[in-house]
Amino acid sequence: MRFVVAVACVLGVQAVVSCVDVEERTSRFCREHPEICDAEGDDAGAHDGGDAGDAGFDGGVDAGDAGDAGDAGDAGPDGGPDAGDAGTPRWDPEGTPNTARTGHTATLLADGRVLVVGGFSNASGTGALTSVEIYDSRNGGTWTSLPPLQVARGEHTATLISGGKVLVVGGRSGATPTKSVELYDPASGTSPRPDLPISARASHGAVLLPDGDEVLVMGGGANGETGLSNSARYAVLGGTWSTGSGSMRAERNVLSVTMVLNRVFAVGGYNANRTEGSYDVYTPGEGWSIASGPLVEARHAHAAAVIGQGELAAQLLVTGGKRGDGAGSVIAFSSTEVIPTEEGSGNTSIPLDSMFDARFAHTATTLKSGDVLVVGGSDADYDSLSTVELFDSNLLDWVLRPAIPTARAGHTATLLDDGSVLVIGGHGSNGVALKSAERYWP
Repeated sequence: MRFVVAVACVLGVQAVVSCVDVEERTSRFCREHPEICDAEGDDAGAHDGGDAGDAGFDGGVDAGDAGDAGDAGDAGPDGGPDAGDAGTPRWDPEGTPNTARTGHTATLLADGRVLVVGGFSNASGTGALTSVEIYDSRNGGTWTSLPPLQVARGEHTATLISGGKVLVVGGRSGATPTKSVELYDPASGTSPRPDLPISARASHGAVLLPDGDEVLVMGGGANGETGLSNSARYAVLGGTWSTGSGSMRAERNVLSVTMVLNRVFAVGGYNANRTEGSYDVYTPGEGWSIASGPLVEARHAHAAAVIGQGELAAQLLVTGGKRGDGAGSVIAFSSTEVIPTEEGSGNTSIPLDSMFDARFAHTATTLKSGDVLVVGGSDADYDSLSTVELFDSNLLDWVLRPAIPTARAGHTATLLDDGSVLVIGGHGSNGVALKSAERYWP
């Protein structure tokens, strides 16, 4: 794989120096980690990243669609700027949602709208919500309430399946997790589906498998002290559950789950014994990997996203997180690492440069450029952050971006069709859920 010099490298002494620095950094990385960088010169740009599917509950982009950012033209009837103009990155307020919420989900629908489901009214996890609303950027950024869920829940999953419907699984109300499953149709509301055939759970993961026929649900916890390792598959067409998918090698509560190159990576998390310093891989048709892969840093409440271009294209970037729980006992991380994702590339995670700020309960979103945007989160004192950072996939380094106007953690960040990122809800340092949304323009 040859490194392609960033488009910012143009004529001029200063630019040439920058280009040399980029090439030197990338060449050094590839010399040290040939298992990731293909020395044979294969083109592994964003076009070859494969279909990354549902990037998990951070709302990350499907890395297979990163493509060439090019000139995206006019942003459309929402009145936003021409997304093809490389202007200064900025944040804009994006109307007022109908409900304050944290620990919710935000699912991008095929028509470009965003379905926002459930959550809590505060960071302690009490006040679970049944409320559902939809955001539509095409009508000036409007928020419209929809029929509620049948079961109040937060820390659940919400996965887009065929027909524009969303499968809502598990979660909790207060300290009690649920097995409840609902199928939500934005056009008509919710309908119950068979309960999970495995134990009730929250803070788990769910992803639509590459064939589009099944949703894989795994991990999470039955309470705040333990983790779960088992998994189940939901058949989209039949509406039935199967437990034949087996279990991960480790119990993982508050993990990250990401589809990369048609395989599912379940990373980190915690259980009654420890914070997990490993990851498991699920291959459709084969099941869970025989052995877990090691992480550089044991972590939970982190965020992971697929790198969309450059020498690390289609590799999984793992950011931040924490060890411990409760005020005074938390170690928050600024460290980052990359997990090799190709079969046969080895399973040892590789450290990258640290972020500027240690954080957990943040979001990491792959932009159409292939870079990864990290927003907000909490520090070790549980103060919510407003800082924003970008992993530049060409520089292989972190750069600061404009801070989000409202500090928040436990929010969602959704890549919209025009390349902007919609950040919804979360909570401030006082733990109270936020009734606000902001939109990032790269």
